[in-house]
Amino acid sequence: MAVQWAAPACDRERAHEMLERMARGSLISWRRLISRKAFRSRLELVYLPCCQVLLSDTEDQSVGFVLVNGFARQAQQVASGIPAIGDCADLRGFRYPLSETETLEIARHAFISWKLNRVSARQRDSADFVIGDIVHYPFWARYAESKTGRVSLDLLDGIAERPGGVMMKQAYLEALKDGASILGGTHS
Repeated sequence: MAVQWAAPACDRERAHEMLERMARGSLISWRRLISRKAFRSRLELVYLPCCQVLLSDTEDQSVGFVLVNGFARQAQQVASGIPAIGDCADLRGFRYPLSETETLEIARHAFISWKLNRVSARQRDSADFVIGDIVHYPFWARYAESKTGRVSLDLLDGIAERPGGVMMKQAYLEALKDGASILGGTHS
């Protein structure tokens, strides 16, 4: 199984700006009124392992595929290929934790749900799904410490530029707990 590294769509400055805005809330939010600016913060690019599930063994990735996040155990549809990083020798990521059977089961359940909700218009059967490559998907992680010692974590999807949400935070924390299974050392 080949390993690919997805290129983030936003750079460090844009990610920092978006994460700060997410942490503080809108101009009239309660969060802005009760929260104070972080005493200390750190921003880093982290990669969570995902597995491509191809629609069949006869079609390539350009037709689209399902991407299963190994730690979040969530699936998302990808209409076309994800831009890859050319030189990834110095990048480190986590090992994909699921078996092929578990990955296909998650992809099939998600696909059936999408078909029932009519999100997927494809005339396919999930029995044709096959395992593809491992894709290390980028997230910007912001750790912030308040003066009282409270630490918060905010995640930003590095490609879609959307907040990571509670499940992605839990997935990232699970990946950190599974620190012995990190490829190449520590996370980037």
